[in-house]
Amino acid sequence: MQPSPPASASHSASAVVSARPATPPERLAAALASLHAANDFETKVTVDGKIAVSSAGRSIAGGTQLTVITSGKTVEYIQLPPQAWARQAGGSWVLITVDQAPGSPLGVLAGPTTLLVDPSNPAGLVATYPAVQLGLTGGPVTVTITLGAAVTFHYEATTGGHKTVSETTVRPSTNLAPIKAPI
Repeated sequence: MQPSPPASASHSASAVVSARPATPPERLAAALASLHAANDFETKVTVDGKIAVSSAGRSIAGGTQLTVITSGKTVEYIQLPPQAWARQAGGSWVLITVDQAPGSPLGVLAGPTTLLVDPSNPAGLVATYPAVQLGLTGGPVTVTITLGAAVTFHYEATTGGHKTVSETTVRPSTNLAPIKAPI
């Protein structure tokens, strides 16, 4: 009579299955999946080393509320498609068209033209976007994406002879209160 093989030996021969690593589009989709329903975001854009635009806001269930500061002026926006409103600091809310109001950056950043693993950071990704999709002119723009508890999109581009640097961070929302129409 032969002794039985150890339990681990009988399972190891049949249990060797390796999982396919996620593709870059799958990795980005997974990182953004939980952010679509509710996220907080902030963006800072510098041109030639000076802050040109900064914004911060939140997106909940398709609505967006954010504040944009540019040239020392602050404008607040609320977007609840098909309607949107804007107001300057201390002013009254004005009804505007939805395309006039900035929304959550995920709408733009979730759809790059190309997406690869970042060779300098295997935990990150490198994407390209058409310049116009990012509000720029010129050819495609390379964006590095850092995945983690927050997802950060960073690019540097020269347009019209000016160096533009942009960084947008999107994270799970800390404020889940519904976004409501201001009037």
